[in-house]
Amino acid sequence: MIFTLRQLQEKCCEQHQPLYLAFIDLSKTFDRVSRELLWDILAQYGCPDKFIRILKLLHDNMHARVQTDGGSSEPFKVTSGVKQGCIIAPTLFTIFIVTVLHIIQDDFHLASRSRTEWTASFSTSLASKVRQRQ
Repeated sequence: MIFTLRQLQEKCCEQHQPLYLAFIDLSKTFDRVSRELLWDILAQYGCPDKFIRILKLLHDNMHARVQTDGGSSEPFKVTSGVKQGCIIAPTLFTIFIVTVLHIIQDDFHLASRSRTEWTASFSTSLASKVRQRQ
């Protein structure tokens, strides 16, 4: 893959074409889904309110514990992400990430931005972009 990216970079340089790359860290992705944005996205795609309310009920008041050799921690509230092990979680994540990727493709120009600046800008803009599409 690195070889292919390098060839792509060289070809763009030869043709004086800009090249923008984004790498998305998909580790712990299910844990990092913004539920509020997910509910907005589902509404945008026309999911019935009753279905969204059921999903909210499944995800509200979720608690977890950390299990170690010495036992388990006290329960703590889980406020983001989709429920791991739930049969619908992969579908919810896919809907979320596809929408995010479409927004990036449609609306963002990443040239000359630092990673921190882009992350802050993206986080703020994503919520407004999703809500504008409704």
